[in-house]
Amino acid sequence: IQRTQKNPDDMNYAEMLTWLFIQRQNFTAALVHVKAMDKRSGADGRLVYDFGNICIENKDFTSARKSFKYVVDLGEAGSHFMRGQNALLNISFLEVTTRRDFSNQELDEIIYSYELVLEKFGKSRTSLPIILELAHIQAFYANKGVHAIVLLNEALEFQGLTDMQKAEVKMQLADIHVLHGDIWEGSLLYMQIDSDFKYEPIGHEAKFKNARVFYYDAEFEFAQAQLDVLKQSTSKLIANDALKLSLFITDNYGLDSNWIAMSQFAQ
Repeated sequence: IQRTQKNPDDMNYAEMLTWLFIQRQNFTAALVHVKAMDKRSGADGRLVYDFGNICIENKDFTSARKSFKYVVDLGEAGSHFMRGQNALLNISFLEVTTRRDFSNQELDEIIYSYELVLEKFGKSRTSLPIILELAHIQAFYANKGVHAIVLLNEALEFQGLTDMQKAEVKMQLADIHVLHGDIWEGSLLYMQIDSDFKYEPIGHEAKFKNARVFYYDAEFEFAQAQLDVLKQSTSKLIANDALKLSLFITDNYGLDSNWIAMSQFAQ
């Protein structure tokens, strides 16, 4: 601190001091110095934006929100304005999906903040991450799955979407259909993703979710055949999930000759 004060133009001391505060989890103090460094170096919010992501990784959502608010307050002309805006919304999304003790009023306020941003900047390929997060909150937390389905179907019609972006929308859409009990509508979308990205992680994830659909419908033998393929998946997480469900089916398959108990559990 003393050397930083004596040498205000020497960024090395400021960077070391910021690093030390981060190691000590003192993000409030670190933010003060990151802002000063950002101004001094003319980074136009980049340093503060990067610091905000560090705060998110450490679950300090308050400091992260202050960081991204600083970036947004630099103005729409700033080179990191839209990223900062997206990140601000993402904090609300992360809080909703990790906290579990939110009220309906809080949910409505978060959804409204998403809708305000989409109204201001429009629904397009560039705002797709915001749309995907909003749809997830609507369907899985706010009991507004119908609104989410409409939103995602609209997103599929956006001009300029890459094949991967379309797959991400379809995956979210399929998950919501399964949530509503429309498992075969979801299965159709999973199969499309699997076919288009057979050797990609998103394709493996779709194949696993589709196998789970057949498990839900008590088609245990077919589900297990799909899971056996996925146990060789290059994605370790998907392979582990497939192995876990496969073992579960093996352990319980045939315990009841008419499989009633297992079918009821699957449903």
